Parts: sequence; C-alpha cells; structure tokens
Amino acid sequence: MKFFRSKDTRPAGRGPKSTIPDGQRVYAVGDIHGCADLLDDLIAQIEADDAARGPAETTVIFLGDIVDRGPASAGVIDRLITLSDARPNVRFLLGNHEEIFLGALDGEPKALRLFCRDRRARDRAELRDGRSRI
Repeated sequence: MKFFRSKDTRPAGRGPKSTIPDGQRVYAVGDIHGCADLLDDLIAQIEADDAARGPAETTVIFLGDIVDRGPASAGVIDRLITLSDARPNVRFLLGNHEEIFLGALDGEPKALRLFCRDRRARDRAELRDGRSRI
C-alpha cells in the first residue's frame, strides 16, 4: 500500500500548518453505515478519550454515510439525535447514502431504484445466510 503526502508549497516563513486551536478538540467519524453496535463502541471510546484529556471545547463531526448498509440505521439515527442533544457541538455532513435515502423519500425515481436495489440485495443475502428478519 502506498500513501501520498501533499507537498507543502507555502513559501518559507508563511506560518504554521492548519491546526486545531488550543482549548478545542475535534473527533471526525465517517461511514457508520447503520452499524449501531459499532457506533456505540466508538462513542464510548470518544467519551473516554475526551474525559482523559481534560477540559476542552469538543466537537464531534459525522462525515456522512450514517445510514444504509447496516442492519440498524434507525437505531443509529436515534443514537446520534440523543448524542447531539447531550453535546452542543455535534455536526453532521450528508454523504451519498443520506442523499439517496432523502431522494427516495422525496419519490425521485433514480433514488428509489438505488435504495430498493440495495435493500433487495441485502434481503437476499440475509435469506441465503439464514439471518433474515423478513
């Protein structure tokens, strides 16, 4: 696996690279995909880390793809609503899965096809593996 670093093209002496200001802390979380159990574990780890580091203005940013593939998208949404009620600095960015979901709710034909196709494929796999909730 190869990793790439961006080159620092700023002229010498142009100040420090972007940093989080003193007294602030940021956690960024992406691609939950409806996995409530993993989300609960991650939130517990964030809360433990935040408490261990001492006082700060903490922001938690969810970077999208919160719903869709996992078995508990509704539970994930409920958990994140509860978290945002308890913590003032929780932010959410929409990912493509949320856009498809919202489009399906609005009745957009393409979004409905994508949303239903993903659901049918998952239901077939659950039936095949004996995990069906149907």
